[in-house]
Amino acid sequence: MEWVVQIEGGRFVLEELCRSLNSPELLVFKEGKEFFLKCDDFNKAEEAKDVLEIGRKLVPILSGATRLELGHPLRFGNVFRINDDGTLQEFGFFQGQCMFPKIAMRGAANGAQVSNIADNVEIWVKSAQKDEKIREALTLFGSIDLNWVILYKIFEIIEADIQTEIHQKGWGTKGAVHSFTQTAQPHRHSKHSERLKKWKSHDKPMRFDEAKAFIQTILENWIRTK
Repeated sequence: MEWVVQIEGGRFVLEELCRSLNSPELLVFKEGKEFFLKCDDFNKAEEAKDVLEIGRKLVPILSGATRLELGHPLRFGNVFRINDDGTLQEFGFFQGQCMFPKIAMRGAANGAQVSNIADNVEIWVKSAQKDEKIREALTLFGSIDLNWVILYKIFEIIEADIQTEIHQKGWGTKGAVHSFTQTAQPHRHSKHSERLKKWKSHDKPMRFDEAKAFIQTILENWIRTK
């Protein structure tokens, strides 16, 4: 008996994860039109509710790592159990069974290492599992509804951890940091909407896509130093 959880997202992203995450510690595979996540921690669970609890912590981290590397987050689906007879049992709003083939591990035919664009995802996830601050930042970055408030929280986590200014690390210019913080601050408090309008008339605010890319850059650089 083994446990897996369903993950949802863009097909291209999920296909890339299948190519890169294929170790017993963290494995993504496709069955039919659906994609599933398997990891060693799931098999320590005895009941579906335990897998659900583990998945609710792991999938948001994986979502953040996936967005960091591939630009798109993931969503958590239902919990499934692979029974000893090969059937797949779903635990969620709907329960049913279907035949489930054994999972084959993929690798290079000649034993050589194959590089895929999502290979760093597992590195980010493992870093988050060892460091609470990375886990918090990646979980936030993996939010489906990413916004200015979330981006600023990530910025605060990183800045507090490095105990210096971002531009001094060479992860962004002083001007970019100023533009980000000044644009983000009014968004954090709705009562400051008039302040945002006033600031826009004097300076050029950072666009949200620019802010997202800025945070992505410093997040990746920060994790690499941990």
